[in-house]
Formats: sequence, C-alpha cells, structure tokens
Amino acid sequence: MQFKKILIMIFISSFIYTQSEYEFLYRGNIYNGDVRSMAIGNTDMITTSSGLITSINPGKLSYLENSIEMNLSMVSNMERRSITILDNWGEFLADTDYVFNNHNYFFGSFGFNMQLPENFGIGISRKPYKSYNYTYEEEVRGERDCPDGFNCIKDPIIGYQIFQTEGLKYVNSIGFGYSAASALSESRMMSFGLSFNLVESVNFKKSTYIDTLHNTFDLSFLDNFDNVEQISETTKDSAFVEAVFSFEFPLSNEFILHLNLKNSNDNVKNESFKIGAEIIPSSKTLIAVQYQSKKNESNISRKKINLGFEYSPFKRMPLRAGLEFSDYEYGNISVLTLGTGKSFEKIDFDFAFNFYTISYYMPSIFAENYLTFQDCSLGCDKVTENNLFISTSIKWRF
Repeated sequence: MQFKKILIMIFISSFIYTQSEYEFLYRGNIYNGDVRSMAIGNTDMITTSSGLITSINPGKLSYLENSIEMNLSMVSNMERRSITILDNWGEFLADTDYVFNNHNYFFGSFGFNMQLPENFGIGISRKPYKSYNYTYEEEVRGERDCPDGFNCIKDPIIGYQIFQTEGLKYVNSIGFGYSAASALSESRMMSFGLSFNLVESVNFKKSTYIDTLHNTFDLSFLDNFDNVEQISETTKDSAFVEAVFSFEFPLSNEFILHLNLKNSNDNVKNESFKIGAEIIPSSKTLIAVQYQSKKNESNISRKKINLGFEYSPFKRMPLRAGLEFSDYEYGNISVLTLGTGKSFEKIDFDFAFNFYTISYYMPSIFAENYLTFQDCSLGCDKVTENNLFISTSIKWRF
C-alpha cells in the first residue's frame, strides 16, 4: 500500500512538471506538397504538380493541368530511451534500453486546381499543418519474493505509466497564379502567385494515466491503479492567416529559378524564405535543389536543404529519390526519400516514403528537469528515434 501511495504521488508531480508549453512535432515534413515532391527530396516548391501547391507556390497554378488529388499518409515513430550503466563484467559504461515506444499516426490531404482564361489559375487545398500526437509508455515494475520451489520473475511488470498529447492542426488554402511569356525561354513561362492560408485552431490535450496489470500470483498483493483518476488538460490555440508570394523565372529552357516568401499575422513570429532551382538536362530527367530559411518562436533561423531527382523512362514507372538536410536545436537530421508512380490515362497513382534516424540526450519525461531541455545536471536519457513517413495518393487530371 505504501508503494502504491508513493507511485501515485510521483505520477501526479510528473504531470505538474509537464504542464508548461510542451509540443511534440514529427520532425519530418508533415506540412509538404504532394506525394511526388515528397519522393523527390521534399522539394515541394518545385516538383508539386497538383492543387496541393496552393499553399506553397501558387504561381504554378497558372499552368498546371487541371486536377483533383487526395492522399493518405502514415507516420511511424519508433523511440528508444537508454540510461548509462556500469558493466561490472567488462568494467565499462554501456547504454541499456528501458523504454521502447512504437506508434503510428494517420492523416490525409486534398488539393484542387484549375486553369482560367488569360493565363490565370486557381487552386484550393486542405492538409495537415502541425501534429501534437505523441504517446509515451513506460513500464512500472514491482518486487516479488518467490516461495521455495517456484521459478518466478522478481521484478514483474505491474503496469504502465503513460503520457499522451493529442491534436492535429490543418491549414486551408486558396491561391491564384498568373503566367506570362519569357524572353529567355521558349518552353517555360514566368509566373507569379499569391495565396492565403488559414491555419485552424486546435484543441491541444495533454494527459497522463496508469494502465494496470493485475497480479494473479499472490492474491493478497493487489497492484490496482485503475481507480486513479486520469489527469488531463485541454487548451485551444488561436487560428491565424499566412500570406504566400511566389515567383518563377526561367533563365533558359533547362534552368528555372523559384522563389517563395511567407509571412503571417500570428503572435509568434512565423516567416520563411525559400529559393530553388529546377534543372531539366533531358526530357526524361529532372533535378531539383531547394533551400529554406525559417524563423522559429525564438526568432532563430533554421535552415533546410533539399535535393532530389526524377528519371522517367518512356512508358515505365519513374524513379524518384532525394535527400533533405535540416538543423534543429537537438541536432541535424538527414532524411532519405524514395518513391515512384504509375499513370493510367487520366489517373495518376503515386507512392513515397521518407526515413531518418537521430540520437540525442534529454531528461526523462517524468523527471523534474524535463522541461529545461538542455539541463542534464540530474542525468539524461539517450533517445534514439527512427521515423518512417509513408504516403500514397490518387490524382485525376481533367
């Protein structure tokens, strides 16, 4: 009973320390273009070819073929947490895992675009903007004395301590594009675009609870926390509007320059700048290079570089691949992207996946110093993440 009271007190105090601004965000591209661009190194500004370009590069709406696209995506987050121990046999320090979490999250998006007379185009889209979905499960173990003649586990699992955040924010976009002839290129026109993105408000929920496994070996010892009231908090942030301006300028038939500027009326500074180049060495090959600088809540610029290519043999499935390099406060991330697609008359099917792994140090979620990310004076866990992002889409061209 005393053990039960101590565990409950630790559990409640842990939740209090996690009340402050906590945000889990999948560190890949949940906010991106279409599935094709995802496979080509996440070069969304350059290689998106449907109405999902509306929120990123509305200038392309003036010349893209009319289409409706829907896609479904899954993020698989695999997280391992380790602590450092002394190996008495080999007399050296080693990392041993004490938590392994594997959870999947799903979401979808939609895009529509249509050309208008006089080289104008319009597009609308709806897609995820930010994810707060995260689940952390940690085993709680007890202590048992085995009677003579019985083989048993002396530290059996008696339950799980769970911390969970929920919330998925979407962005709705409408944009317009216009294109005009360029003196430097016969096959490509220069284009301009303007779009407005309404980022919806979201109910962000944080909760912790205990999931109990009942003891059946010794009925006089009952580890039952099912009656512990779940502790949760729900907050709602405000919606805001982003304005996006884009510009495309062909320097030749084989080299097109892309530019994107974005700003918002949010209380938190939210500015980004993108520049990229589209290189077409042959009718079967496309190479895309993209650079992004975005300011975060602390007014610190974070950089991202995207590289990708597409090779399309005649009447065969295209080969798409690329890399993305990003810098974050806890370390740099390198993302591998791959994908392909298949067309049947006016119907296109596309498939892509992104994968990356990263290791960093941070306090335990149930530790007092968890919120002060860089404070590891009380000891930190080694966190290893493997993230897989799979997306597939269907597009109808008309």
